Amino acid sequence: LFGSASGSVGGAPVIGGTDAFFYNTQSGSGNLNVYQVGTEGNEPVANGLLFSNLLWLTGSTDGAYAVSEPDEGDPELTRQQTDSTAGFLLGFSTTGQIRQAFSINDEDDMSSEQLLALAGFDGDLVVAGNTNGDFASQAATSGQEQAIIARVPVAADTSTESAAFRNWRYQLASDDSVFRAVQTYRDDEIVTLTRLGSDWRLLVFSPEGQLLTPL
Repeated sequence: LFGSASGSVGGAPVIGGTDAFFYNTQSGSGNLNVYQVGTEGNEPVANGLLFSNLLWLTGSTDGAYAVSEPDEGDPELTRQQTDSTAGFLLGFSTTGQIRQAFSINDEDDMSSEQLLALAGFDGDLVVAGNTNGDFASQAATSGQEQAIIARVPVAADTSTESAAFRNWRYQLASDDSVFRAVQTYRDDEIVTLTRLGSDWRLLVFSPEGQLLTPL
């Protein structure tokens, strides 16, 4: 169980404005352990997933994240203010310790990226949502909201040879669109629930980020 809240959840200490939190338990009849996580900023959570022994939380805020390794003690989540709203992808241990952090932003930090969906795919994670700018370094954008999706390698042993097709971004050149949900099929295809204006469609992508569904 995961989410975000302004204030304490289950008596856990408050960290910032809007904190992420999650519960876990060892059994259906065991005690619930609550972990309130984040920074002094806002971390509103839109989706989450237990994947590769980490709990991954995604959402959007005006910050860029990293993990610092102090000489003593546990790793710490750090945050730098951004000029625009960017997506975040944070990986925590089941006891609330930060392990990995990714910021999903446009190259120029000018547009607003909203991440809404999350799925595991062949050892990596796929995030999706929408943007109102140039997320995928396209030649031209309209300034209207367009659906976006990205594959993010999270394995520590990702090779340089495989990084090219495992680390990609795609922006749908269709105004008033959003990828609202994402699922995977046998690590062969990525399936998105897509809103195109007032219509809803299932769009399928290859592992390399190529759109396979005709529009």
